[in-house]
Amino acid sequence: MGGILPTHNGPNGKSKEHRPRRLPRLSMVPNRVRNESIAMIAEFCGTFLFLFFAFAATQVANAAATNSGTGQTNHSISQAPNATTLLYISLAFFRVSGGLFNPAVTLGLLIIGAIKPLRALLCFIAQILGGICAAAVVSAILPGPLNVSTSLGGGTTIAKGVFLEMFLTAELVFVIFMLAAEKHKATFLAPIGIGLSLFVCEMTGVYFTGGSLNPARSFGPAVVSHFFEGYHWIYWVGPFMGTLLACGLYTLLKFGEYETVNPGQDFNDQEAEMFDPPEDPASAEEVQRPNPIAAAAEDIVSQAAQEIVNKVASNDLRASQSSTISPHLSMNEASTVSPRLLPHEGVLPSHEGSLPSREVIPPSYRGFTSHNGGGDVVTGSEKVAGPQIYSAALDLIELWSLKSHLAHGHAFTASKDIHHAALDAIWAATFGSTIGTTRSQIQLLRTLTDLKQPTDGELPASFPHARTLAAFDAVMTLTNSVEYILSSPLPRLQHFFLRQLPSMRAAKNYKDTLIYESLEKAREEFSRSPDDLEPVKSVIDNFLRRELATAKKEERMPQYNTRASRDEIFGILIAGHETTATTITWGLKFLTDCQDVQQKLRRSLREAMLGPASRGAYPSVEEIVHCSIPYLDATIEEILRCGNTGPANMRVAKADAELLGHVIPKGTNVFFMSNGPGYKAAPMVVDETLRSKSSREAKHKTGVWDTSNVAVFMPERWLTPTRVGPWNLTLERDQAYPSVLDLVDVSVGKKLAYLELRIIIVLLIWNFEFQKAPANLGGYGARDKLTHHPQQCYVRLTPLK
Repeated sequence: MGGILPTHNGPNGKSKEHRPRRLPRLSMVPNRVRNESIAMIAEFCGTFLFLFFAFAATQVANAAATNSGTGQTNHSISQAPNATTLLYISLAFFRVSGGLFNPAVTLGLLIIGAIKPLRALLCFIAQILGGICAAAVVSAILPGPLNVSTSLGGGTTIAKGVFLEMFLTAELVFVIFMLAAEKHKATFLAPIGIGLSLFVCEMTGVYFTGGSLNPARSFGPAVVSHFFEGYHWIYWVGPFMGTLLACGLYTLLKFGEYETVNPGQDFNDQEAEMFDPPEDPASAEEVQRPNPIAAAAEDIVSQAAQEIVNKVASNDLRASQSSTISPHLSMNEASTVSPRLLPHEGVLPSHEGSLPSREVIPPSYRGFTSHNGGGDVVTGSEKVAGPQIYSAALDLIELWSLKSHLAHGHAFTASKDIHHAALDAIWAATFGSTIGTTRSQIQLLRTLTDLKQPTDGELPASFPHARTLAAFDAVMTLTNSVEYILSSPLPRLQHFFLRQLPSMRAAKNYKDTLIYESLEKAREEFSRSPDDLEPVKSVIDNFLRRELATAKKEERMPQYNTRASRDEIFGILIAGHETTATTITWGLKFLTDCQDVQQKLRRSLREAMLGPASRGAYPSVEEIVHCSIPYLDATIEEILRCGNTGPANMRVAKADAELLGHVIPKGTNVFFMSNGPGYKAAPMVVDETLRSKSSREAKHKTGVWDTSNVAVFMPERWLTPTRVGPWNLTLERDQAYPSVLDLVDVSVGKKLAYLELRIIIVLLIWNFEFQKAPANLGGYGARDKLTHHPQQCYVRLTPLK
């Protein structure tokens, strides 16, 4: 027999599979309400049982001391049951609510993000009630007056008492963090270590303070006995101060990635045999636990994927190693700097923009993330990314058609709608699936036949907002986190504390889970159909093919689901939607204020695409992509120049360098600005003798704008005899004048970014006339987030037939 009762069907003879596990009515309760209620009940019961036996043991010990006439309590008798009870009660409840039983522990787990605020509040209430009920029951069933209250003894002052409670609680809470909150191979044994820790703390403090370490333990007896010591507050302040102290130490260890200091201590023999860490590991990922089962499965998958590798390798999918050199530096000067965007650290720690050098990026990732990245996603764009972007643009048009009808001539804000549409587009291009952010808003507005708007025509229209999905909220939480640190004098430190917030931790966990599962799903599809390799449908598909080809070339196992790959994928998502949305927002402001440019652009579109114009239809993806419209190209470039979406690009000097006579020491942050001289103002006068030889030779390869109108939005400046050409000849064009997109889209492929801008701008100008908004809703004020974003963007639309 495989167990005690391996085939037993229960007392009613019913199999386990058919036995109902919930009360019939309980299935009607929302899952969150049910889960939080069960956790609260478990915390109440656990706290009650823990403190009941602790109080009972203390009552017995104190009664024995009184009856013996010595008046001296045997603390070993009173405190041993206390620690033992915590041990087995925690073992019983840790899979339900975590087995906290202490408001100080609950506060600590809330601070480090292990539990959510609602769960913490409910557990706090349950623990206080559990302490009161335990004291009341002990008082009722044991003879004599209740004698379990905590008080100062042995001449202990209030100040000494509060600090003693603080340090003892800090020791207990820190042990809980390291044994229970930090998941490891012995986590299931955490209650044993926690119980022993409590015993040691109790034996140390019971004589001097009563050994509370738990506000519920002191509050319950005080309520039941109707007596509060004048210093009762120390049993709240002390433990909570101890919790903060433990959180500080725990955070310090996590910030320093303690896993790299002494790795492999809880590995078994098989894991230790596979473990080969670097001499000085840089991150916890480098010393993570080996997975023998996954390694064996990887071998099987690799063998099944060999035929795919052969197919992919024959399609010239080798990783691109192109890099972009700043147009203001010579080749020698440019080679001394490396990309680094400090505000992204923590959110995307292994993203290309956060790494000190491209050399540490795997070759398949470099091709995947370079300016021409996206590979097959952009090649044949009308078949892959084009339709996805086109669909998102049509959703935006439908939404704005509804809003223009409900606005009754009022202007309305456009920023959020543009961001939603851009996220829908880049999400589909990245994952090959839709998120439907704009579509949910359309469905909401379709339910409205009319909407009351302000009588004052200068005021904007307002609309109800549909509830956004968790995926959208996670992306926006991580994106907006950058805004909080841009004005901070200590951005690293501020962003570190920002990352400890429950909302940030939840958003990061959601992001990591989403990308991990997407990569696993794509890999499973590859392994199931080695003979039927489908065309590239998304950025993830393209990455898998590149990694397969690169792995074969380097004769190694493919590495699909790593921290670096997940960060690069999310980098495409976050930068692709944010930069495109910001650029389009600036573009609409310029085109609205420059009505002559808007009319000329619309006329150019209709003249170039006569077919759909004569039919009264939308131009197709193929027509938008392949039709040569120089004025459209010029308008996009001018929007990028004047919109200043990315006002600066930062690099870290890899070696000592000299620039225009100034020494730049190794490690210096160097900012390359795109919002001043040379872009929107006359270039600075430079002493030619200070230039290096290579810089003087390259000087005339970069054009200079006409200083008389450099601050004016004027697409015509791009239309010189050598500047007219189809949209995708960006390299030839950029050799004459640098595109601001070079400094904006480090993560997302440049071709993909241009494609998205082109499709959305064409369809918006094709379908709407953008009239000027009231003066109070205009202006060019901006705020710096991940991009340089306008403070407000209002549109007043007239749909075109």
